[in-house]
Amino acid sequence: LRKSGKAQTRSAKTELAKRSISAPGRPYRVIDGRIVACAMSGSLMNPLPADWEGGTAKDGDIVRRRWLLIDCDPQRKGNVSATDAEKALAEERMFAVATFLESQGWPMSIIADSGNGWHLLYRIDLPADDGGLVARVLKALALMFSDEQVDIDTKVGNASRICKLYGTVAAKGVNTPERPHRVSKITTI
Repeated sequence: LRKSGKAQTRSAKTELAKRSISAPGRPYRVIDGRIVACAMSGSLMNPLPADWEGGTAKDGDIVRRRWLLIDCDPQRKGNVSATDAEKALAEERMFAVATFLESQGWPMSIIADSGNGWHLLYRIDLPADDGGLVARVLKALALMFSDEQVDIDTKVGNASRICKLYGTVAAKGVNTPERPHRVSKITTI
């Protein structure tokens, strides 16, 4: 909100943020639609073109894939938070996926609580255009491990897909004792 109490438009907020951090020596970049100042040893990673007007990243904007995200979500109706029981089913499934992949020679993963489900994160180094490899891996895992209770999300396979910022609240639907909002977090590295 502005001091006057009137809401600013997204483009006005974007412009204000660009002006406030684009002083000499303070380059900026966009992460998940938010403008963030870069202070990485004085260098600028992923510089923005001068004519950039905001928006989200597209697959063509991505150069490399650094992480394979396997997202294990409990199936539920509507846009609501998971119950504790639903989340526990997703956790069991996540461990089943991790155990299977380790039996196939994969390294141990980072494990994260997404708030409503669970994530496995595997370090990779692939070009953004990986010939569909990430999508095929996710589809194969979904065929093996998805059912009416837990879904292995295949939509996270596109290069520009974002994921939960750990430490933020997963707030789907109304916060109730049965379906609470929860803080996401990395649980195992």
